[in-house]
Amino acid sequence: MSLPFTKAERWLHELEGKVDLRKISTPIKVKEEEQIEIPGGRGQLEAGQYDFLFNFRGTHGKDLSGSGRLFLPTRRPRERMPVIVSMHYEMNANGASRFLRKGIAVITPHGPRDYTASNLMGHGVNHSIAMAQLPRRMPFVDQNRVMIFGGSAGGYHALMVSSFVFPLTAVYAAVPPLNLKYNMSYIKDNDKYNKKPSEPDQPAAPVVRIVLSIASDTADGGNPEEQNWNHFSPTFRTDLMTSPTVITYITADALVPVCQLSKNLVQDPPPGLWPEGFSF
Repeated sequence: MSLPFTKAERWLHELEGKVDLRKISTPIKVKEEEQIEIPGGRGQLEAGQYDFLFNFRGTHGKDLSGSGRLFLPTRRPRERMPVIVSMHYEMNANGASRFLRKGIAVITPHGPRDYTASNLMGHGVNHSIAMAQLPRRMPFVDQNRVMIFGGSAGGYHALMVSSFVFPLTAVYAAVPPLNLKYNMSYIKDNDKYNKKPSEPDQPAAPVVRIVLSIASDTADGGNPEEQNWNHFSPTFRTDLMTSPTVITYITADALVPVCQLSKNLVQDPPPGLWPEGFSF
């Protein structure tokens, strides 16, 4: 009986000259780096800002290029530090400052993306999964303190990523356990009614029009009329989510037009915290 290594060697030999075998283990490539001042808080602190590139596999098996940004506090409080990975949306230095001041590194998507990031269940989720795995390749990261963070579309990706990446310390998702197929179809199909009666060319709810591209690209990429989307839904992957997870959301989120949790699962905010009629 031949060892698996022998089969692997034959496979690599057959691929020689057909594909770039270096892409199988391409390292993270730092493109630019600089020292920045951390905004906010008392006293002046600095952080290293590193723009990097990495490869990830697209939904059709093609190698794609991903881009990210790493923030590192200059003064390390310990040899290895915890890290927070932002999903889907880019976190700027201002958003990262609250973590950097506590000695926590931050990884975030950064810059233009060559793939269709607005298709939430296409290349975008592959990019997020690959980015969440990058801390495993960073020797300065405390592997017992890796957290995933995301809001709205990023919250959906945070939940999806938590079902693919193990282990994680914690996941924070500012999004409900939504029915992706319903939500994307809802936004796309109802856009024809999103008009001001007095100005038909203007949307009555501009914020909903802003997320229309996400709904359209996701719906068009997934063919909702003919395909089952269950395996792209976090609610069908909960048995694969093993880390502590916190979910908070507001019905003002344009990607979540209707409340999707029963009353007995919703915790109302303290009186006076939000304006009257604002649900959380």
